[in-house]
Amino acid sequence: MRWYFAALLGLLFCLAVPAVQLAPLQAHLERQLRNWQKRLSMEDWNLSVQVVRKAALEKDTWGTAEWDADSRTGVISVLDPMDYNLKGGELKRDMECTIVHELVHIQVSSLAPDNPEAQEALVNKIMGALVTRPCPN
Repeated sequence: MRWYFAALLGLLFCLAVPAVQLAPLQAHLERQLRNWQKRLSMEDWNLSVQVVRKAALEKDTWGTAEWDADSRTGVISVLDPMDYNLKGGELKRDMECTIVHELVHIQVSSLAPDNPEAQEALVNKIMGALVTRPCPN
């Protein structure tokens, strides 16, 4: 019976560790989101950021955003570090680039809604002007 409780405690610890490790990253991403919202004059938006696994995103993407322009709310999803091809500073830098990219998407969403290719090109141009260092991905 004693081994049962030890095994159960070990299992609970293993399940809790990823959540504990994600907390500092989540806080970092929230700070980046707020910083970029301010820089882009989007403080009137109620936005959040979440970390998601690769399966939740479209192929060959590092993030996505879903928003409602009328209520000015939205969620930006960023690729989980477990699924990234980068580590350390490059990883954090790329996650920040993803946040900026998705914020710009929200801002330009009313421009050329019938031309996603033109919209993506515009987003990349604006993001390139905003982010002074190259994004790893």
